[in-house]
Amino acid sequence: MKIAVLLNDKTKKVKEKVEAVSKWLLAESIPIDGHIAFSEKSKDTGKATSIKAIEFATRQNSSIAKQLRTLQNFNQLYIYC
Repeated sequence: MKIAVLLNDKTKKVKEKVEAVSKWLLAESIPIDGHIAFSEKSKDTGKATSIKAIEFATRQNSSIAKQLRTLQNFNQLYIYC
């Protein structure tokens, strides 16, 4: 399932969306920088869900935090929300 489809799916709760995206991030099905680039173009609810998914994935695997430190886009996205 594509991120855009998942985030726009009204039948799924936010928690389900966060868990799905975080699993994709952990499995490296989607690159973090690509996910952040997509999130920047999303609506505010999509941005919030994306940040929650990144946070959830980082709790599971701390190496994601190391990747985030190198991304300037994440800091801009986080400040915006």
